[in-house]
Amino acid sequence: MSALADLARAHLGRRERAWAEAIFAAILAPETAGLPAFDSIDRDAFWRCLDQAPGVLLGHGLRAMIHTVTFLPLTDRRYRRPFFALPLEARLTVVAELDHHPRFLLRQTLETLKLLACFAYFDDAAVRARFPGPRP
Repeated sequence: MSALADLARAHLGRRERAWAEAIFAAILAPETAGLPAFDSIDRDAFWRCLDQAPGVLLGHGLRAMIHTVTFLPLTDRRYRRPFFALPLEARLTVVAELDHHPRFLLRQTLETLKLLACFAYFDDAAVRARFPGPRP
């Protein structure tokens, strides 16, 4: 594999994945609907697929979105901590505020992370088993 292909993938590091998973868990909050908590599902297949994604800008864009949402609470006097260091209630508040933020870029960042969170969540067989219908 070429160096250009490696650069294009821009694999997320362990720390960035942990930040992303904290964001995904706050976006979904599945335990409030009686579903398995995000932390309890197998996310390895999701990350493997994402690492192999062919899109040149996907890894870089995801990294930028994760860093944005992770460190945005530092700019708010109510929080003054990164997203992963906030209590769950504050994380849920940050997500709700981003959903209605006046800046399009921040709203779109959240929407994209919502999609990825759902992909990661519904990739788990135990989660899919909770829903009726045909299985892939």
